[in-house]
Amino acid sequence: MISTTDFFIWFFNGLAGFGGWLIFFLVALISALYVFLDSNTRKLPASGWRISIVLVSMLILPVAIHHFLSITAQARIASYLEYFFYLGMVGGIVPPFMLVGYIVQYRGMVICDKGHLYPRTLEECPECIPADFAEYDSSELDETQLDLGNETDTHADGTLGVTQDNQTILSEKDFFDIQFGKVGFAGQHKSKANAFLVFSDNHSYQLNQGSTTIGRGSSNDCVIQNPFISRNHVKIMEEGRNLFRIYDLGSSNGTWLNGRKLMKATLLENDDQIRFGDEVTAVFLSSRNY
Repeated sequence: MISTTDFFIWFFNGLAGFGGWLIFFLVALISALYVFLDSNTRKLPASGWRISIVLVSMLILPVAIHHFLSITAQARIASYLEYFFYLGMVGGIVPPFMLVGYIVQYRGMVICDKGHLYPRTLEECPECIPADFAEYDSSELDETQLDLGNETDTHADGTLGVTQDNQTILSEKDFFDIQFGKVGFAGQHKSKANAFLVFSDNHSYQLNQGSTTIGRGSSNDCVIQNPFISRNHVKIMEEGRNLFRIYDLGSSNGTWLNGRKLMKATLLENDDQIRFGDEVTAVFLSSRNY
């Protein structure tokens, strides 16, 4: 029987008669306190972890109660000591593992003022910023965000180009045809991120490090000649290692992400389907590991 083993005897009578169970009790107590203090300090939604670790830690209480009973009372419940032993072992060993699970789940996570949980590396809560793009007042937008008309010109030599301040930025040879127009890249000199937009016919554009602007205007990094594309349509920001967020810049015909209209800045996931306006589509690809 287990009641005759040295460990069993040590568990109840070791440590100068106080019982080795005290070590298990302290380990469980420290684990539970850490979860409570850390989650309260960071205001994490970890009520499930708090309740679970307390309930499991309480399994060691029968052993503690047994220790403080009189010798007569201990003799009356001696037949239950093995059950107390198993409960005490679970109550002392499981909480540290629960603590590890808690730390792994909430490592690097913070809570915004509205209670949204998000990675600290993003610096701002993706659920709270920016404001709803559908509520933008066009009078408050700066000139670069307004759809001011097509900037595509036909030059004297018959070539098609995009102009800015009467200077040609891209010539016809700099564009390639997609199903719904032409696409040209004016920001090729910029440092590139390990992420791409793949258009029709498998043509791809490598996003910039930092920010990438997309629109019909020649000042954009990616120029799309399509009547449904605004002069400055969207911006894609790199916010961390392989983390990219897409912003609609108050475009006239909107931006859709996986079939849903983009109403606020949203983190992009691998293989996301993006539609600019009514016709131009692209797939977002990155090396982000999940």
